[in-house]
Amino acid sequence: PTSPMAVGAASPSRIGSRRHVEPPKESLPTEEELRRLIAEAELSEQAMRAEEWRLRQEKVEAETGRDIARRQEQRAQEAAGDVRRRAERNREFLQGELADLTQKVVVSSRRDDERKRAEAAWREELDNLVLEQANLMERRDALTSETEEMEIAARTNEAKAKTLEGQLAKAEERHRNDRKDSEALRRELQASTRQAEDAIAERSQLSEDLVQRREEHGRSVHKWRLVAGVVATLI
Repeated sequence: PTSPMAVGAASPSRIGSRRHVEPPKESLPTEEELRRLIAEAELSEQAMRAEEWRLRQEKVEAETGRDIARRQEQRAQEAAGDVRRRAERNREFLQGELADLTQKVVVSSRRDDERKRAEAAWREELDNLVLEQANLMERRDALTSETEEMEIAARTNEAKAKTLEGQLAKAEERHRNDRKDSEALRRELQASTRQAEDAIAERSQLSEDLVQRREEHGRSVHKWRLVAGVVATLI
């Protein structure tokens, strides 16, 4: 029997009669081309690794920045909360201070009004006191003039009484028997004496009244001087 190889090799015409066309074979790269391709692949891999490292670094930096931003945001929120709390405390403090100042202004205004009223009353009383003092001085001058006139009248009456006494003595000596004239002269003498005594008593009473008024005036002036000193101290 004949082997297939022998048959195939022995009958090329039969193979050719099947019209079978084999594909062309690719040419293999040379060693230089392989080295170049390997170098390019290594460079590409290095570039990819560098890009990966760069991306990882950017990721780390981004995460770090994100954490920093979060911490900053948290600190900012805490700072904003502190600021709000301080502002609230300051607002409450300022409201309290404003209320205290308002109360102090009201009290000061009330005290100022009271001081003005007291000063007006004190000035009015002082003016009244000055007028009263002027009236008392005028009354004193009038009483002094009246007292002087009464003293003059009393001295005149005393002189007249002495004259009458002399006349009475002479009349008694000359007209002992004329009792009627003597009694008339005695009555006139007694009347003059009573007038002189009344004038002296009235002068004494006026002097006592003047002294009493002077003492009352002095006490009043001393009192109002004390009041004026207290008011001046308060002002």
